[in-house]
Amino acid sequence: AGLLHQPRHGALPGSERWLYTVLKPGRDPIEQLALAMARMAKSPDAGHYIRRNGASNSDALHESAESLLSDRRDQRAVIVVDQFEETFTQAEKGLSKQRTRREADGQREQLHARYSGEKAIVAIQTLALLRGRLPPRAFGLVIE
Repeated sequence: AGLLHQPRHGALPGSERWLYTVLKPGRDPIEQLALAMARMAKSPDAGHYIRRNGASNSDALHESAESLLSDRRDQRAVIVVDQFEETFTQAEKGLSKQRTRREADGQREQLHARYSGEKAIVAIQTLALLRGRLPPRAFGLVIE
């Protein structure tokens, strides 16, 4: 909040007319972004587009912000992400995990994980990737 004090009070040309919001990603960054957009627009409905399209459309945030801005060329939308690292350490949306025990593997416990179309099987005791593939961020959530 301290970072935004000066721009909100006009420290930059026209910055007193900009739209501002702060968010913490937490376990569901898309939902938190949707809530932040709703706060910025002062309308609970403003986050619906982000909720529906945020995970699949890389332009969703840009499109949503554009709809909030006036026709003035000097107006901006400023979104500050506090504790951005939470996006990588806490976000679990879209990651599914299932623990199983396979007789054929000598009762070795396994974790079956799916994330964004990728699948993997991880040995619970050794955390070794037995089969498949996951993006590094998702694999990190699995072994955590």
